[in-house]
Amino acid sequence: MAGNNSHNTRLHVEATERQQQCLDMRCRGMSTRQIAAALDLSDSTVRGYISRSLKKLHQNRDTDAECLRDLELEKLDVLERAANRVLAKNHLVVSSGGVVSDTRINPDTGKSEPYKLTDSGPVLKAIGSLLKIAERRARLLGLDAPQKIEQSGGLKVESSYDLSKITDPEELRQLIALLEKAKADEVDDGEE
Repeated sequence: MAGNNSHNTRLHVEATERQQQCLDMRCRGMSTRQIAAALDLSDSTVRGYISRSLKKLHQNRDTDAECLRDLELEKLDVLERAANRVLAKNHLVVSSGGVVSDTRINPDTGKSEPYKLTDSGPVLKAIGSLLKIAERRARLLGLDAPQKIEQSGGLKVESSYDLSKITDPEELRQLIALLEKAKADEVDDGEE
């Protein structure tokens, strides 16, 4: 049995070396026929070696891309937590090194009482940052990718557009051409 395993290992190493040779030769611009002739292999074997090499390359790239995406998502999580901490705090208006206060009438007592002014600027910036983080996360996860929407049946448009407001003759000609095309498409679909 041990001899059989060593034979299998040797065959695997030889195949891997041949696969690498095929890939190197292909990268140098040789055709699959030229590679097959140079290595005394069939064209289909050479194509198979190159195909497997490319699949491995794509798998490695996919794994690398996933790792990078996960790292970017972790960074976004850290940024999101920081922005949420800004939102949770009370931000006071500071001027010349001191907190700015004002007075207001207490509705319960009717007396004037001092209160500290709050600054909404940091909160608005944090909200803007959270929106950018959400957009970036959507891009990384592919949530913003365009979606293909299939439509069946004819397109019917009803409009209460006032055509008397069109004063440009060229615009009117274009509109008429569009309407004629839509009508022709409708007839072609068998919907008279």
